[in-house]
Amino acid sequence: MQMSQLFRRGILRPIDDTAANELSSFHITQPILVEWLPIPSDGQFQLIWDSGLFQRINEACGLAISDFEEVELPWNRIRDAIQAAQQSRSQDPHVRAFAVMTTSLLERAWQSEHSAFFVL
Repeated sequence: MQMSQLFRRGILRPIDDTAANELSSFHITQPILVEWLPIPSDGQFQLIWDSGLFQRINEACGLAISDFEEVELPWNRIRDAIQAAQQSRSQDPHVRAFAVMTTSLLERAWQSEHSAFFVL
């Protein structure tokens, strides 16, 4: 099953090596353990997108995170993504909260030495 069929609009990190291998293939063939930070609605996604959060992560990490894409953030670029997420200056409380939760998820991905994945 394609990753976007299981996860839509959010960021995830694998909990173990099995999950990391499945996610890296972008095709899930067995049950896996992940931490999932969903974006609950298209309206919320638009607010986050308009805040520039994903664009800052793209610039810092050389990625192409965009709508309707699945992107792997390699472990060796996670510290750059954390710094970019911490620069969120949105006045919207939901966007600020999402940036804080993104930072936390990325910190845990860094500590576990696994990539993180954006499924938008």
